[in-house]
Amino acid sequence: MKKLLFICVFLLLPLASCENPYTSNFYEPPLSPRPPRKLIGPILFTSQRIGNGRWGTRRLYTMNEDGSNVRQLAGDSTFPVYVAQWSPDGNKIALSSSAGVYITNADGTGKYLCAKPGFQNADFSFTEAYGAVWSPDSKHLAYTRMFLPEFFGAWAIFTIDVDGSNERCLTHTPDSSAFVTDWSRDGSSLLGWEFGSAVIDSTQLAYPYDKIVWFDLQGHPFRKWGEIRETIYEPIYSTSGRKIAFISSKPGGANGIYQGVYVMNVDGSGDTLVSRQPHTDNEPVSFSPDDTKLLYNASGPAYGWGGLYGTILILDLHSGEVSDITPFKGDSVYSEAAGWRRR
Repeated sequence: MKKLLFICVFLLLPLASCENPYTSNFYEPPLSPRPPRKLIGPILFTSQRIGNGRWGTRRLYTMNEDGSNVRQLAGDSTFPVYVAQWSPDGNKIALSSSAGVYITNADGTGKYLCAKPGFQNADFSFTEAYGAVWSPDSKHLAYTRMFLPEFFGAWAIFTIDVDGSNERCLTHTPDSSAFVTDWSRDGSSLLGWEFGSAVIDSTQLAYPYDKIVWFDLQGHPFRKWGEIRETIYEPIYSTSGRKIAFISSKPGGANGIYQGVYVMNVDGSGDTLVSRQPHTDNEPVSFSPDDTKLLYNASGPAYGWGGLYGTILILDLHSGEVSDITPFKGDSVYSEAAGWRRR
């Protein structure tokens, strides 16, 4: 559950003030001149330096599908970028930062604040917006905020127009958490998952029951999918919307848990394990524009689990071939894929 752990860390620690002084092995492409969009690679990723127990500022980059043409788009000591996503038309990027959710042009220019760092309604207060996803018409964003105080550990789903107006809290359950991870391709619903629920068996032992959930645009869950005693989360649609990739965590692996990436039909049939490499932590990020490949993040015994050094992989869903496109390889850098531009 690497992403959830990272979310909690970034909300509770002053990461922006922890600029890592150990920079000798880290290369940062120049920010200017800005390249035209046609020269910007379709893979969006974040990267940060690690050293002496400290984490540097998380910055946003792009690259080609083979790991070449790395270019920095955003991020400095005053503006860390935690996650990002291309708009469906490929013209914009939504950035989640401790300073709020921002929108930029595809080349990193024109940055403006869309969702403020905090939110308060008549009933609750919330922290930073995190993990923004786009509506198919590129006019709205959905994201998650944590209920205050943070020790409750509960999250809620929000939506907002891209001009920063009409922010709405869709879910209101401080005793459990709801996360949004994608928007249906027809724009009618949100895809996400519920965290924190449990099922008590006949021996009175509690088992996790985190499951995929479909929400309507008023925040009401109308469909759930998942098996008892299995933790399922981070679902994403394929480009066509016909498939869903997700994480399923089961007992096993070097650290007691094996997090595998599965792909299934949107109706829940045909779920198939597709990540067969020696990882214990996997996270689907995006399908390729033609749905033949899957971009995902991985770590494990062969990929630096102990040091939390991220690996970015592309899986060919037909042949099973895996390509490692991780940039900045080395013990002092942690990188994560964030998206694959559709157009």
